[in-house]
Amino acid sequence: MVTKLTLSYDGGAFAGWASQPGRRTVQAELERAIEQILHEPLRVTVAGRTDRGVHAWGQVASYGREALDPRRLNALLPEDVAVLASEPAPAGFDARRSAVSRTYCYRLLIGPVRSPFERGRALWVPVGVER
Repeated sequence: MVTKLTLSYDGGAFAGWASQPGRRTVQAELERAIEQILHEPLRVTVAGRTDRGVHAWGQVASYGREALDPRRLNALLPEDVAVLASEPAPAGFDARRSAVSRTYCYRLLIGPVRSPFERGRALWVPVGVER
């Protein structure tokens, strides 16, 4: 059995998706939570790895075991990661190899002043500012 996960996370405090020794990563947090439930280690595959500080709204991942209740996983995950869906996938499904598209969103804040609410989420382009 293969499980397809749909994830959302705020990447601000992560060193990216992929597990790295001594660094906080999305993959490590997710695998830790799954391992706590299944009582065995496993690897999670992702459709596309993200870099440090990158957020995700609907990233797809997969692993080779039964689907787990998202609420149960979310209870074990930190507040900056959420499993939106966990469902059985067709035989042979692999998040990386089965992906048919990826969508990226780049946010620009264009104006004379920066926004503290968009810090870390949008690139401020100071327009109308005299230098």
